[in-house]
Amino acid sequence: MTNAASLAKMKKDELVALCKQHGISGYSKLKKDELVALLTQAMDTGAPSQAAAQDAPAAPQVEKAAAESDLGAYCTALVNLWGIAPASMVAIVYNQHKNASVTAEEVLAAASCPVEGDELIHPALAGDAAKLKKLRDKQAAYPNYVPAADRIGAYLTEDYRQNTREFGAMRDFMMRSFAMEESAALANTTHILSYLNDEFDIDHLMRLLAKSGVRFQNDQQFRNFAVLLDKLKGAARFWTYGGHTPEEAANFQRKGPVHVYKVGRNDPCPCGSGKKYKKCCGR
Repeated sequence: MTNAASLAKMKKDELVALCKQHGISGYSKLKKDELVALLTQAMDTGAPSQAAAQDAPAAPQVEKAAAESDLGAYCTALVNLWGIAPASMVAIVYNQHKNASVTAEEVLAAASCPVEGDELIHPALAGDAAKLKKLRDKQAAYPNYVPAADRIGAYLTEDYRQNTREFGAMRDFMMRSFAMEESAALANTTHILSYLNDEFDIDHLMRLLAKSGVRFQNDQQFRNFAVLLDKLKGAARFWTYGGHTPEEAANFQRKGPVHVYKVGRNDPCPCGSGKKYKKCCGR
């Protein structure tokens, strides 16, 4: 594969990082295709036209860097979605999306989050055996939610739950009804969202909100809040449901108990490679 083709597969921020790494200047205002052209020229000629640079990486190195960065992004996104992300499951998702053949060991090496055994663990859960056991028990009833390949990027930061219309509606309600600054309304809505699991105590939540200045003036105002609260919960993805929304989780329950398929080490790998699991994603 040519240098240009390898670079074109990378994201813009990865191209910028390569420019910085190899001492290439004049890239700050360039578009992605212009960055590709600049880096390609540096690789093909041995020196960039706009700055003194170190030897540029060869195409295989570029491809390797892009793949490692991409795999790390999958690790981050899926641990944000699930809380606990088995390395073998991350490998299966990545391989299906990318038509690749990474192993569980490569997933563990690419992860920037805590690792316990063969699992990627969200920092909020790391080292807490009781929380991890409780979450595993709850998740056993649901298959993991797997976003489409073009949606992985939406889960790279922990504030992905804030990027919904329902979250925005609750934030705006807080600002409008309680004369809050946007920062305070954002903090309160985020606080509410953190309590919206399958067994949250509404009375306890109300007491916490009261301390933050949320005091309802009449029944209608509370009813409006309750409607927004229900919508906010319905649109959020929770670890307890394996990354699914409550509505999606309820659909699984209506269909009867979910039997989580455990792949045997000698079974065909679910990624579709044709190899045994122990010689593919289960390594």
